[in-house]
Amino acid sequence: MHFNIGVLLSGLDKLDQAIASYRKAIELNPGLVDAHYNLGICLQSQHDYTGAVECYRHAIAIAIAIEPGFFEAHGNLGTVLQEQGSLQDAVDCYRQALVIKPDAQLCYN
Repeated sequence: MHFNIGVLLSGLDKLDQAIASYRKAIELNPGLVDAHYNLGICLQSQHDYTGAVECYRHAIAIAIAIEPGFFEAHGNLGTVLQEQGSLQDAVDCYRQALVIKPDAQLCYN
């Protein structure tokens, strides 16, 4: 329920409230990949790059076991790392996303 509320709130651009909902969802179910990923998107939108990196890395770590094709988390992590100036790490993330999905447009922008 908290995850779904977070989705609705982020769609309404109420990021602070969405972040709180995603954090509650993660507290109740730490293995919820999409909650970590969506929380990362919200934090990235608020320029909290350190928080976004942490969320994307959690999503990737969880997804490896259950959803190895989660290329979006690799691509978004690459974008945040690029914004932070960690260019080689960003390239590595984009490459991993492309290994999973060679036509991933977010890696070509």
